[in-house]
Amino acid sequence: MVVTTDALRTQIAEKFLTLGILKDEDCRILPPSAPYPVVGVLKHKPKELSEVDLFFESCNVVVTTSHVAGQCSEALQERIAHHCPFLFIDEAHHVEAPTWQTFGGAY
Repeated sequence: MVVTTDALRTQIAEKFLTLGILKDEDCRILPPSAPYPVVGVLKHKPKELSEVDLFFESCNVVVTTSHVAGQCSEALQERIAHHCPFLFIDEAHHVEAPTWQTFGGAY
């Protein structure tokens, strides 16, 4: 998941960590026994491909900002894309910004 700000990154990561309303007693969408995902919060650009591999292989969900993703080299972005079968973009009306355009090229 790619979001625009640190506040959104934190909010989204916390919702994934708790599964939000999906495990809420009133909604009962998921049973209480459903496992929680491993959520990674990418706050800094990785330095090496092996760092991308280790981080992304350890997580079910990764949340970062367009700023962090956009700072990554093309090789790092391609490796991130390799590990992410799905990319969700929050605030998609920002996709014309340079940081979004840079990161979007890997996908």
